[in-house]
Amino acid sequence: MTDHIKIGDIQPWAQVEQTVPGTVAFEFPFPIFEDADLEVYVDAALKTLATDYTVTGAGVDDGGAVTFAAAPPVGALVTLRRRLAVQRTSDFQETGEFRARVLNDELDYQTAALQQVATDLERSVRLAATAPSIALDFTPAAGRVLAVNAAGDGMTMGPSVAHIAEAGTNAAAAAVSAAAA
Repeated sequence: MTDHIKIGDIQPWAQVEQTVPGTVAFEFPFPIFEDADLEVYVDAALKTLATDYTVTGAGVDDGGAVTFAAAPPVGALVTLRRRLAVQRTSDFQETGEFRARVLNDELDYQTAALQQVATDLERSVRLAATAPSIALDFTPAAGRVLAVNAAGDGMTMGPSVAHIAEAGTNAAAAAVSAAAA
């Protein structure tokens, strides 16, 4: 880690739509420890540090900025998110010196990692707090939709996307036929 930074109560994720042609700099409002702690996407494409962009502000409490080598196209969605390895960064020896700075750095890193996990959880599909407990294990199948099973106690792979589209087409045709009758 670089200098001691303080991790505040902030989401480690930001998105900005490119609206001004030629804009290459995009700010992020959360701290990172090192340049490599930041993942940068343009739309769904993960960009490469030092090739596609540079970072300023590592080790700064209030965040920093990403500067692209080439401006993203107008309408592109730029996503900036902190991505830390969830790991311990220090080890305190039983008979060694105990320094507050080392402890603070470790706690800041762990808090940042927890913020990352919390943001990932907020952005995932999950049961509502008031939903009954159900089994969420299922085996994905290409072209099929995920559905709650008939018993209402688990998930299953439902009908195919093609079957749903066909049913919609048939329903529309039936409605036209019924209206004409």
